[in-house]
Amino acid sequence: MLSIFEDGLGGGAIGVPLYSVLGGYAVSGRGPRWARIACGTVVLTANPIWALTVTSFAGPGLALDTPRGAWVAVYYWSFLAVLMLACAIPTESVDPATAPHSSSVDF
Repeated sequence: MLSIFEDGLGGGAIGVPLYSVLGGYAVSGRGPRWARIACGTVVLTANPIWALTVTSFAGPGLALDTPRGAWVAVYYWSFLAVLMLACAIPTESVDPATAPHSSSVDF
């Protein structure tokens, strides 16, 4: 079971969806404020974790002090942020007064 953390690939398969769901919950505006703050705080750890661990599984070519490493980090962080926002969409509240009714759909 712990072998997923040896090369980084298996940990990312768990970490990316976990961070995405927690970030989506944090920005959704639903649920207790303390829980959203806690999730947002956990989500902020994605940046330093990437910066500290990328060279251990990807080699020195992706270190943040290289142009390629900085570019890959920007991609990772921005794609993760977009995925977090996408995970917030299903939890948004719907105003019943403006929501379309199922009988008004024309085919």
